[in-house]
Order: sequence, then C-alpha cells, then structure tokens
Amino acid sequence: MIEDWRSPIIKFLTTGELPKEKIEARKLQNMSYKFQIFQEELYKILQPGLLMYCVPKDMIRYYWPTLMNDSLKYVKRCDSCQKMKFVPKQLMAEMTQTFYPIPFAKWGIDLVKQFAKPSTKFKDAVVDVDYFSKWVEAIPLRNTTVEDIEDFIWKNIITRYGIPKILQTKEAGKINPKWEGPYRVRRVIGPGTYELLELSSRVIKHTWHEIYLKKYYI
Repeated sequence: MIEDWRSPIIKFLTTGELPKEKIEARKLQNMSYKFQIFQEELYKILQPGLLMYCVPKDMIRYYWPTLMNDSLKYVKRCDSCQKMKFVPKQLMAEMTQTFYPIPFAKWGIDLVKQFAKPSTKFKDAVVDVDYFSKWVEAIPLRNTTVEDIEDFIWKNIITRYGIPKILQTKEAGKINPKWEGPYRVRRVIGPGTYELLELSSRVIKHTWHEIYLKKYYI
C-alpha cells in the first residue's frame, strides 16, 4: 500500500500503532472513531450505516467545475423558489421592546381557516394567545360569525381572566407564504414606487413600493 494520509489511520485501526510524537498520537486517537476498515479499505463514517470511501489526494478530481455557478443559476430561475422565498414586508425601523409584565393583559387573537377536512363539522378555529405566559385558548367553529367570536371572547377570556387591556388581531393577508406575479413594470411613479402590469398587459390597480417587490428571473 502506498504511504499517504490514510496510512497512520489504517495502522492504528488494524495494529494499534501510534506515531512517536505524543501530540500526533493524541490527534490520531481522537479522530480514529470517525473511520472504519471495511474489506481492507478505509472508509469515513458519515452516519451509522453510511460510509464514504477514502482515496489518496492525487485521485481527487472535480468532474463538474461549474457546479456551483450552474446550481446558482438554476435556483435563481426556479419558479417555486422565487415565489416561496420569505422577504420581510415591514418597513426598516428601529426595534422597540414589547414587554408585558402582567399575565393576561394582552392577547393575540387569530382565525384559522379550513384547518380540517371539508367532511368534518368543524372547518375553522379561533385561537387566542396570551403574550406574557403564551397560554392558548382555542375552540373549533362550524360557522364563523361575529356572534361566535364575541361568544368565544366572553366565555374563554373575559369570564376566566378578566377584561384584557389589549386584544390584538392579525391584519388579513399580511402573512402570505407565496408571492404573486410575476409582473412587469409599466412606469416609475416615484422613488421606489412603481405601476405594474400583468404579463397579459392588464394594469394592476394600486401602485407598489419596492420593499414589497423582488426581481423575478425567467
């Protein structure tokens, strides 16, 4: 066998032989658990049951030199990747601390739509979370009406924990996991503000600021 970087590891695993220098011997002992001899060849243990064959340095070849650039180009033009990527929709501003030292003083209420199969009686759910203790109150709903929400707040919040100081709801449509579009820029309205067109040339009703937009590659 040709002497290379694998030789000390193989000798230690097969015969227990260590280098004479104490520092090198200690390094070899610490790293040896990552390797295994299988059919007289050295393998690196990636995870239990998964081995990677160890080769000499002069055998290493890169058969796809443009792999990184090709991968970046592919992901850059991937329709699903571009539409699903998360981009914050809030304006740039200094962070402010939100601290509520009193339990059940501030609640966040939200409506979960179509969380169950259509065949079940309950399709929606109303969820309320206390900002201090993270305590959750939730009930399923058959028909989502104003009376149902009022009844939930009265029975599950007010009669149990008192009247909250703040009852915060989420803005409808604010949390959207998928981008819409793509669109074309029709004209520039102002700094960072654009009028958009659909690909069918239909004009989008409202103008949009650049913080809500991202480039789309075709």
